[in-house]
Amino acid sequence: MADEGLSADDVESAANAGHELLASIGQRIGARLADWFLLLAVWLPVAALTADTSTSDTPDYPWWALAGWAGLVAVYEILFIAMRGQTPGKMLLGIEIVSMRAGTRVTVLQSVARVVPVIVAMAVLVVFFPIAMVFIYFSAAFMSDNRGVLDRLANTAVVQKSAGGVITNALG
Repeated sequence: MADEGLSADDVESAANAGHELLASIGQRIGARLADWFLLLAVWLPVAALTADTSTSDTPDYPWWALAGWAGLVAVYEILFIAMRGQTPGKMLLGIEIVSMRAGTRVTVLQSVARVVPVIVAMAVLVVFFPIAMVFIYFSAAFMSDNRGVLDRLANTAVVQKSAGGVITNALG
């Protein structure tokens, strides 16, 4: 039955009923924070080595270092989501991303669709990027079906890991 996929009505009904198959906002936030800590563990040494503070107290980074940061975020998200359906943070908290079309693993195109708004925000907002990330990543807290901006753009849902294989049967 996994071929039937999830409909938006299925996910919204499950969210309204407090269905345990959908990832909680706390799990989503925890997973995102874990992912950012991992990414920062890689970025901070690079930032420390490339920062120029000779002209002011505010560090100035070369364009290639900032582009490398954006590339790291993109590769991390795309590869983990497309290959495993979950980032290390999601693995840690027992949640995964599934396609609403098939109720199964997310495609590479869906993974890309999930990361493009993040990369655009990084490039355009620079200093205000952390504020934008709160709205992008935690928008699910304000949606009736617990699906955030990235879920809507990519037609995905974040669910409990154990639910992945039987999501359509349980929600249907």
